[in-house]
Amino acid sequence: MARALLPMTLSVLPRPARRLCGVLSLAVALLFLATATGCSDEDGTEGPVADSTMVQLFIDLHLLRARSTFRESQEIPDSMRAVRDTIFARRGITQRELETMMNLYAGNPDRYQEMYTAVVDSLNAMRVELSRAERDTSILKSLIENPPHGALPPK
Repeated sequence: MARALLPMTLSVLPRPARRLCGVLSLAVALLFLATATGCSDEDGTEGPVADSTMVQLFIDLHLLRARSTFRESQEIPDSMRAVRDTIFARRGITQRELETMMNLYAGNPDRYQEMYTAVVDSLNAMRVELSRAERDTSILKSLIENPPHGALPPK
């Protein structure tokens, strides 16, 4: 019944208004089709960038920020921007794609939390590995500087 009423309703409109309604209907249909199919990557997640790639991007950006903090911002801001651009290029992500993903995450905080937890877990694993390497280096340096008695042949 609603289908029968629609043509009657449109027929009372002037011709330009009917044409506009047709264009708007087509635009709405295309918009619905685009959002219904969504953007998806090989692992089925919505968005132009896989969450795993976003994890790697955020890890890189955190390390870049830590580097600039450690160096007390002695580097030229343009240089840091160039490094940031290189990170984006290496990950195959544009600024627009990052903004799109951040908007998607804003609408899905659980997904963002899951992605960001992976970032934090990876950074913590790196920190543990770095601490282990520093400890091992310290032990080796100590052994080289002060070898145990009888460990090295006499000179």
